[in-house]
Amino acid sequence: IDNLTITQTTDDAAIINESKLKLTDSLVQGKNGYGVSNTGNGTIELDEETTITSTNNYGLYNSSQNFRLTNGTVYGIYNSGSMIIDENSKITMHLMENTQNRANAIYNNGTITMNNGSITFNQGIDAILNNGNFIINDGNIATSYRSIYNYGTFTANGGTITSPNNTIYNYSGTINNNGASIIS
Repeated sequence: IDNLTITQTTDDAAIINESKLKLTDSLVQGKNGYGVSNTGNGTIELDEETTITSTNNYGLYNSSQNFRLTNGTVYGIYNSGSMIIDENSKITMHLMENTQNRANAIYNNGTITMNNGSITFNQGIDAILNNGNFIINDGNIATSYRSIYNYGTFTANGGTITSPNNTIYNYSGTINNNGASIIS
């Protein structure tokens, strides 16, 4: 799909992908569903000009295994599968009126590995709510409140995690810091 705007007007996902999806210079907007729901053996290729968003706060839902996000801008990820976020990917969040500031840039119930990616979060409470396994290999997480709320296992191998508040709130999980700079 090239140079296209897709705007969903129902509560379903704008795109449901179970195979191969390539988006270039495109905008995908979900209404109350996800912008893109990636399931099964789905793979998605985005270029730097592509944006995925939704009014439900999670532009991308992933339940597939071995999904790799290599580029593009995604407004909110809900992950229950296994995914890798690479260096050219930008994860951010914009809150909708009815969320009461409780949305996260990433809600993880699966496994996420972030390699030099970038997460910015300037609204709400927690940039990352981790109930699974989250690994950051370098990269940058910058927030205006709390960067990480952790129930699972969070491992930081280098990188920078910045927040003006309590940067990491480890509720009942495990934090492994291997050279990351944590700034509060």
